[in-house]
Amino acid sequence: MKIAVTGGFTPARIRQFEDLKVPADIYGVGSWLLSSCDLHGTNNDFTADVVRVKIDGHWRDLAKVGRKACDNLMLERVE
Repeated sequence: MKIAVTGGFTPARIRQFEDLKVPADIYGVGSWLLSSCDLHGTNNDFTADVVRVKIDGHWRDLAKVGRKACDNLMLERVE
């Protein structure tokens, strides 16, 4: 089994985890990588977290801390 950690990781935070010998096998750095390569100051940070699910016809919130369902008027249903 491998332990993956994600959320706000930067090279400095990874170094801190390694120095503390935290038993992490994989670091997720998506947000840092996108923001560090952004030369124009735009926000290119998007996630595909599951934030709610429909169970028996009712929506149930399922987001991790700091995430929430958001409306996007540009989305179109594709069937």
